[in-house]
Order: sequence, then C-alpha cells, then structure tokens
Amino acid sequence: MKLLREIVCYVLGGVLFVGLIPTLMWLASGMPDLLSIDIARGGVAISPQ
Repeated sequence: MKLLREIVCYVLGGVLFVGLIPTLMWLASGMPDLLSIDIARGGVAISPQ
C-alpha cells in the first residue's frame, strides 16, 4: 500500500510540476500568444518539398 501511495504521489507531483504550474503562470501573465503568426507562416514557407 505504501508503494502505491508513493507512485501516486510522484505522478501527481510530476503532473503539477510539468502541467499545472506553467499553465497558471501563463494565465497570470495575460495569456500571450504561444506561437506568433509570422513564425508559423515562415515555418510553412520554408518547409522542404
């Protein structure tokens, strides 16, 4: 039972550290664009054929 609790705690901690905290920081900063339109257009225009 202790092993299961430790595994759940590690998974939950990882999800919080990787997903929730950066999302809260992004929301607190006013939700700036994650990818500029110019960068996306440049990536499509430069892609190899």
